[in-house]
Amino acid sequence: MLLTDFALQLADFILSVLLLCSSFALAGSIARRITVGRKIPRLPQRLEVNDEPLVSIIVPFRNEEKNLPNLLESLKEQDYENLEIILVDDQSTDDSTKITEDFAKKVRNCKVVTVKDRPEEWVGKTWACEEGFRRAGGEWLLFTDADVQFKKDVVRKSLSYAISNNLELLTLTPRILCRSFWAKLIQPIFHYSLMVLYSPLRVNNPNDMFGYVFGSFFLIRKSTYVSLGRHESVRSSLIEDRAFGALAKQKGTKMMMVYGSESFSSVWATRFADVIHGMERIVSFSVSINPLRGVAFAIAMFVVMVLPFLIVLSALFLYLVGMQLSPILFMLTIIASILVLCASSIEVLGPLKLSPAYILAAPLGGLLFITAVLTASYKNALRKRITWKGREYDSSEVEF
Repeated sequence: MLLTDFALQLADFILSVLLLCSSFALAGSIARRITVGRKIPRLPQRLEVNDEPLVSIIVPFRNEEKNLPNLLESLKEQDYENLEIILVDDQSTDDSTKITEDFAKKVRNCKVVTVKDRPEEWVGKTWACEEGFRRAGGEWLLFTDADVQFKKDVVRKSLSYAISNNLELLTLTPRILCRSFWAKLIQPIFHYSLMVLYSPLRVNNPNDMFGYVFGSFFLIRKSTYVSLGRHESVRSSLIEDRAFGALAKQKGTKMMMVYGSESFSSVWATRFADVIHGMERIVSFSVSINPLRGVAFAIAMFVVMVLPFLIVLSALFLYLVGMQLSPILFMLTIIASILVLCASSIEVLGPLKLSPAYILAAPLGGLLFITAVLTASYKNALRKRITWKGREYDSSEVEF
């Protein structure tokens, strides 16, 4: 009996300490997330370009028949006239090729490039971007993805912002469109983690060597792109936008990350397998050097995002059998749970604009995110193959 009481008291103490630490961590992260939201620069409502240099929009795509029509229509509607559109077909097997070829026949300054033989050391997307660049004649290059949709003034405003601020590289944060249950579950947790752990304010701080860009929108001077080694410098990277942004920052490129949710949107993966594979690809760079980092992060995420709600469920069960948690543990559990829901609400009601019901789904989203982190860690530890865009890559042969 005494041993049982001691075990219960020890468990109570350990859980209380974990919840106290997670509450402080959550409170600090919420404050940081609010600061990021307030301080990240935004594109002005209207900007004019006095001198209109040629902008080459480079769009690599592979099997994007569902997304391409929206992108192409938004490109056709751009109010900036001096641009060329380069659509790079990365060996699509669906109707993507036909969609882009039909579009190119109707729109001036648009060309379709078909990628054939990909060199061994290159990842599919980096080679497609390189092939697009070789056909580009613009003074500025805008790399984007096939699953985005632009407002009609985004090229004009972003180019003007870059020129007026004497930037060499400008990247915009997208508004993420979640069109499936799985995407709506995981995106609030992922977006929150991204904004807190990999804050755009760090990218914009010239004294911080941390950098990345969003592959869905990064605008760069052609001369700067060439001096950085083009996509050849990140040819084997599965997360080429992170790698290229990190390289640019290390080389002293004058770059900025600007809030772009009001200017363009990006569709997140819909199927469960695609959601997990997408998360694996994104988090792989964090666990590639040491997979144990991924395990440690997954445990921390479990304690912060999931454990409070498990204790709440346990408290309900204990109440039904005539037992109860200690007052301190119960209070800490409630505080931690409320903080998790507050963190989730920032993304659900803010950038993602989802139903408020998904605030309550935060622990399920946390479990999904933890699953992606653990599978990425497992594949990196055992050098398993990673699937992305219908291709498989050996994790020992690619960089992150």
